[in-house]
Amino acid sequence: MVVCAVFGTLCHSPAVRAQTSPFDTFFGEFNGVAIWTSLGMSVPHISTRRIDLPYLESSPVRYGFELLLGPYPSAPDTPELDKAERVADSLRARIEYLRYEAEQGADTAMVNVAASAARKALEGAERRVEILQKIADENLPTLQVDLGVGFEYTDSFRPFSPDYSIKMPVTGLYVSAYVSTDFASWDDGSAGIYIGGNVGRFELNEAAAYAASGGAEYEVSASTYAFEPILGCYLYYASGRVSPFLELSYKYLAFDAVHYRDIAGGGPALGAPRRLDLSGVYLTLGLQMAKK
Repeated sequence: MVVCAVFGTLCHSPAVRAQTSPFDTFFGEFNGVAIWTSLGMSVPHISTRRIDLPYLESSPVRYGFELLLGPYPSAPDTPELDKAERVADSLRARIEYLRYEAEQGADTAMVNVAASAARKALEGAERRVEILQKIADENLPTLQVDLGVGFEYTDSFRPFSPDYSIKMPVTGLYVSAYVSTDFASWDDGSAGIYIGGNVGRFELNEAAAYAASGGAEYEVSASTYAFEPILGCYLYYASGRVSPFLELSYKYLAFDAVHYRDIAGGGPALGAPRRLDLSGVYLTLGLQMAKK
C-alpha cells in the first residue's frame, strides 16, 4: 500500500521557516513506516458474459509499504515525566562516574558513601518515573486515528481466458485511514484492534497478452480507482518501537476499459477480456516500525 517521501533540509532563516511551517507540522506527525505482504483469494462472479469477468488462475500475492502519520489526537505533553526521566538519567551517569573513580583508586570510603546516596536517589527517581508514566498512559486517548500514504505492487494476476495468456503486473498509490484502540496492555507494550480502509489509483504496469494459437502479442493497458475496507489487529512493543499486524480485507479492483495494442502483427485481439474484475479477499501480514 505505501508511499515514499524524501525530505530536504529546510533553511534556517525566520522568513523561510514561517513559509514552511505547514509542512513542518504535517511531517512532524510522521509516525513510522509499515511494510506488508498479503495473499488473496478471488471472489467468483456470476455472469453470462465470461469474457468480461474472468476467473484468476492462481491466488494473487501483493507487496507494499506505507508512510504513516499520526496518531490523532496525539498523546498529551508530559513535562513532569520528561523532567523525572532526565533526573534518573543523570543519577545513572553519576553512579557510572563513581564506579569509574573507584576503579582509578579514589578514596573508597567517600566513593561508597556517594554511590550509596546516588543509588537511593535513583530508586526514588525511578519510582516517580513509573508513577508518572502510569498516569500518562491512563490519559491517552481511547481511540486514535492514523493516516497513511502507500504504494502497492503485484505481478500475480493471471486472468483465465481460453484464447489468451495474460500477464498483469498491477501498481498503485493509495491513501488510508485507520481507527485503533488497545484492548490489552502491559509494561512494555499493548495489543489492539483497528478498522479502516484505503482508496487509490491503480494501473496495469507493462501488462501483456499472448494468443493461445501463437504468434500474436499485445500490450495491455488500463487504469482505475479501487477501495479496500480493512479489519486488523496488532501487537506493540515499546522497547523496539515495532508492531506486527494482521489484516483481513476485501479489495474492489475492476478495470472497466481494457485496451489491447497489437505489437506482433496479430490483428485485433478478438475474444480477449474487455473488463477485468480482480476483486478479492486478502489476508495481510506486516510490520510497522515507529519513529524513534
